[in-house]
Amino acid sequence: MLYLLYDAVQRHLDLKYGRFAHWLDRELRQTIPDGVVAYCINIYDGGNGRWSIELVGCASFDEQNSDWACDELFSTRHNSLCWRGDKYWRNALEQVAGFLHRYQREGRRSAILNAAEGVAVGFVDGNLIITKNRA
Repeated sequence: MLYLLYDAVQRHLDLKYGRFAHWLDRELRQTIPDGVVAYCINIYDGGNGRWSIELVGCASFDEQNSDWACDELFSTRHNSLCWRGDKYWRNALEQVAGFLHRYQREGRRSAILNAAEGVAVGFVDGNLIITKNRA
């Protein structure tokens, strides 16, 4: 019961890098299915400054066509990271993209992301920011 209460409280905190990194460490600890070649962090706008993100592992990567992020082999939809923050979508995107860049440099499980063909972040119905590609 305390865990559920703690989880509910956590869902309403501002997003800080430590919280983001802890969440991503935990999600990358799961068994990644064979065939995952790229990762995307999807951002969802819950309105009034409520945001959530999920990590998806994808079977393809195409820097010229963002539909690759729909080719999901797994997702963390069941364990998304939720927070309250700025109500402007662009600020939320920049914050998450910045955290992802930092994680790729210093995160505990960054090698998993950095071994992929591509890594991106963006809104599910919008353009993606590529943070790592084949090059």
